[in-house]
Amino acid sequence: MLLGAGTGLLFLTTKLSWLTPVLLGVLFSQLPNTPSKGVFVRVFWFAVGFFTLHLWWLPASLGALFGPISYLLFALMVPILAGMWAFTAALTRLLYGGNVLLALPFSWVVMEHLRSLGVFQFTWGTLGYLWVGSPVAQVADVGGVYLLSLLGMLLACFLAQLPRISPVLFFTLPLLGAAVVAGLAPTSTPPGALKAALVQGSIPPEQKARGRQQDELSTYLSLSQGVPDDALVVWPETASPVALDEKRKAELLHINPRWLVGAPRWDGDRSFNSVTGLSASGSAAYDKRILVPFGERFPLQDQLPEMYRWVFSSMGLPELRGVTPGTVQTPLEVGGVRYGTYICYESTFPDLTRQLVKKGAQVLVNVSNDSWFGQGLGARQHFLMGTVRAIETRRYLLRAGNDGITAVVGPEGETLTSLPRGVRGVLLGKYTPMDGETLYVKYGNWVVGLSWLVLLALLAHRSPWQTSPKDRLKSHPQG
Repeated sequence: MLLGAGTGLLFLTTKLSWLTPVLLGVLFSQLPNTPSKGVFVRVFWFAVGFFTLHLWWLPASLGALFGPISYLLFALMVPILAGMWAFTAALTRLLYGGNVLLALPFSWVVMEHLRSLGVFQFTWGTLGYLWVGSPVAQVADVGGVYLLSLLGMLLACFLAQLPRISPVLFFTLPLLGAAVVAGLAPTSTPPGALKAALVQGSIPPEQKARGRQQDELSTYLSLSQGVPDDALVVWPETASPVALDEKRKAELLHINPRWLVGAPRWDGDRSFNSVTGLSASGSAAYDKRILVPFGERFPLQDQLPEMYRWVFSSMGLPELRGVTPGTVQTPLEVGGVRYGTYICYESTFPDLTRQLVKKGAQVLVNVSNDSWFGQGLGARQHFLMGTVRAIETRRYLLRAGNDGITAVVGPEGETLTSLPRGVRGVLLGKYTPMDGETLYVKYGNWVVGLSWLVLLALLAHRSPWQTSPKDRLKSHPQG
């Protein structure tokens, strides 16, 4: 658990994040000689330490708003996440015996992909993000964040066998070397040509929780006055407390000719978390498709109504209902440029931005409201994960947050300019629409498919020599 806690402290937000494979190597070093049950226990407690420290900002920030129930829910969440890691390692040990360290990198990639699907989809702790800020991260345009995870796990499993050098795993070093060389190669990214005005209103989350106010809209309108006419104005997630009717659209167009506005949208009694693209040629909306579990949607609420009522009342909230997920995933065209727009939590799901670029998006735009995270590490983690979307697609990324992180990110994942968190202001930055498709955009999560194939091939060719020495001794005690 202490080893996991140390890894959780280093992972993603520090310059020592690259040490993650070393610490995992220590954890994995005994797996070939440990029975499956022991592997589960060993990895479970490591993961408990990891997720407790890596996600501690979650109860710490929400606890200030909603009280002790936030810590109780966190205490339930951590064992579930830890169990996913432990089950993956234990099942790999059971199926592949002493060859567990060869199979584990591929089963880990499969687990991470499955964790991004379904009702409880949650992507924090994806190991590929350990490479953020390093040259290795640049190969995300080849295979996405799952390729980065595979490289990290291959290195961890390679280190776990030292000082014995495994011929099978020795290809890890050439792969990493090639990734570093590719990441250090000079690029030809075009400099920014168009202007964007990213508005950061810094509305306190307590104010939003008490009920939306007209003052919020007035704040954003005031900040947007004086923005150059040739700049695209971007408001963050739910910046407007009200839907944009024709009168409000006309008011915005009187201020500036091009907008991307975070605002709610209603269709009858259904509400959507939306972004509206607005120009003189018309308007269109993108509705958030991937909703935050237990924030924007409440899994099994109809089946467990009493439990939810108790949780809501314990947090001092009325009985909430989730917003409706969107179904259309198309870029918003504003002023002749196609913007792949997505909202907050969606920035951690690589396939969503990939699909937007496949459909013609020339610029990525992420609007968010991370003020719920407080001043802890959550907003920083969220931002860093999102920068990998720029690398995967080789697009400029415009990010507007209610209280930050508001920034312009280049196609190599580098932060070109940003605003400090918690201040009200407008960030003026430059970007360039880009075309073309990276290998990741063309072929998607091929690393996940490859991992399934490798696992099936290893399982089909498993033979007695792949069991551990301890297992062979149990089978042949006289040997």
